[in-house]
Amino acid sequence: MNKNDPNRKPFGFPYDPYPIQSQLMNAIYNSAEQGSIAIFESPTGTGKSLSTICASLTWLEENEKRHLEDVEKRIRELCLNLQEDGYDTDWINVHKQKMDIEQELDELREEKAKQQRIQQRLAQIRQDQKEFRESGIKKNRKIRRGKRSRSVENDLENAPPPPSSDIITLEDDSDNNKDFNKRRDRDLLLSDSEEEGDEKKLPIIQLMVTLQRVNLSFGLEQFVKELQKTNFKPRVLTLGSRQMLCVNEEVRELGEGKLINDKCNELLSSSGKNTEDGKRPKLECEVPKSGCGCSYAKGDAIEELSDAILAVDEDEKFVGQARGISQLVKLGRQRHGCPYYASKTALGLSQLILVPYNILLHKRTRQAWNLDLSGNVIIVDEAHNLLQTLASIHTVELSNNQLDVCCQCLSDYMEHFQDRLSFRNLRNVKQLKHCLAYSMYQFLGSISREKGSSTDGTVINMAHFFAQLGDAINIDLCRLLSYLENSQLCRKLRNFRLRYRPQVTIYNPNLAPVNITPLYQLRDFIEALTSRSEDARIVIDRTNIRDPRLRFILLNPAEKLRDIVNECRSLILLGGTMRPVDQLMDAFKRVCKIPQQRIKVFSCGHVIGPKQLLAISIGKGPDDKPLSLNFANRDSESVLRSLAQSFINLIRQIPNGVVAFFP
Repeated sequence: MNKNDPNRKPFGFPYDPYPIQSQLMNAIYNSAEQGSIAIFESPTGTGKSLSTICASLTWLEENEKRHLEDVEKRIRELCLNLQEDGYDTDWINVHKQKMDIEQELDELREEKAKQQRIQQRLAQIRQDQKEFRESGIKKNRKIRRGKRSRSVENDLENAPPPPSSDIITLEDDSDNNKDFNKRRDRDLLLSDSEEEGDEKKLPIIQLMVTLQRVNLSFGLEQFVKELQKTNFKPRVLTLGSRQMLCVNEEVRELGEGKLINDKCNELLSSSGKNTEDGKRPKLECEVPKSGCGCSYAKGDAIEELSDAILAVDEDEKFVGQARGISQLVKLGRQRHGCPYYASKTALGLSQLILVPYNILLHKRTRQAWNLDLSGNVIIVDEAHNLLQTLASIHTVELSNNQLDVCCQCLSDYMEHFQDRLSFRNLRNVKQLKHCLAYSMYQFLGSISREKGSSTDGTVINMAHFFAQLGDAINIDLCRLLSYLENSQLCRKLRNFRLRYRPQVTIYNPNLAPVNITPLYQLRDFIEALTSRSEDARIVIDRTNIRDPRLRFILLNPAEKLRDIVNECRSLILLGGTMRPVDQLMDAFKRVCKIPQQRIKVFSCGHVIGPKQLLAISIGKGPDDKPLSLNFANRDSESVLRSLAQSFINLIRQIPNGVVAFFP
């Protein structure tokens, strides 16, 4: 049957689909197949999520099968070409053609072998998980706990004696305490070896990315429930932040996402302090020593949890091991493994990835997850506010009070470690303080001291902003940002502040107290400043004249869509209402340079037919009193009682249930 036929097969839909559901599934399938940029509109209540799941997974299964068949076919063709005798008398040309064929043949055979290895690994994962369930979870958990306890006992035997006091003052001149202070300060001191990062990219095979508008676990888990209604059994992975997935209670207590991220990295790196090169060990390392490291970051536990995510039991009615955020966290606690790193490990072999907005739409976060979009289909659900969300994600604020804290912390840090910092580290810290933090602090301070200044916000372009900062215009912000990331300076400054300056004196009592994360806010602001200057503006917010703020905004957030559109195979935007589409069309055509023929717009009606819709109005209640629902009667007991009785009488006449909406 023609793929463009609206009456095409129902795509594995669990019920008899309505005509518009078949049309929507057909449109989604064709868009994925043709690599289109699609804007689809389907009213709320028409089974949009279920239609999306069935159409996209049908395409995914057929595409994978077709790709393997094409590889097999091409291998056979090349083998026949090698066996045939050419008629070309130029032996050099014949030899070159033969070499080209052999090279392509080797690449195809390697790809086929890779797919076979993947299938073998997945089969082994299914077998291991089946044996794990049959042997009993408690028994396996007991064995793991026994191993962990013995390892901790061995670590305690070899551990050095703890210091006599948890608080070592700077005035203590004893040699032992000096040595302890040096050891304790190593994690705060910058080292040249930390300036170079070495990220290993995870291999990404066929990937289907689905995005929910709600970036919390509830929206993603609702999607998983819809998936469980179908017979599809893809390898499903739900992505989330460390804040959502962390199972270490000590880390979770920090509450704030940036603090959780750095505490997690600190615990992982602390288990590798004794290595010769000082670099962070891989996740497949042994159990971290007691008193340092994270007990959930064991390589075997993470691998086991990753296998549980990837395992798909064909005998179960349940869609494999598809889990939402809460289920991943529960499973991580049961198996004593980190759900966050287990998810990163499972990413390369997953077929359907459920991604929150903030991960997909933010390039730096996307890179941190090693989320490769090339050749993949991205479906954005509830996409009517896509551009507004892009603008919100890339908006950063920095207050005068926060800059004051940053300057104080950087000054104290340089004073404390000035004899131990290398020239390169000292130069970068000075640039951060004097050319950026202090310059912005002085700029905002001069604004707050202006007499008669308006409280309305002032908008300036990037060139004007840097002109106000003096020497900051000569700083390579991209290099400085890379330095901040690779050296983990923000984490070290925060720990330094907690250790040596637990409280920062705020001289102006009218200023609101700041939290302990202004350094991260400064880093985010520097990252924002590296955006394209013609699309960015700085808003000077004088709402609180005692604590003015700098706000970075994007006038054209569609620019952030360019990388996504260029990398992915197809981008499908879905929503109950996508109109007006002019702004999205302008974003795709003018900003992202997408040709008109690649863009598709489709809108379908409602599943309810005219014969199934009845609109009536009720003017009087059962007591024959008028239902006057105006402001004057908002607290009238008689009107509310009459309205409630009318509703009860109506329910009695409807046999199969009611969904009621109240204003």
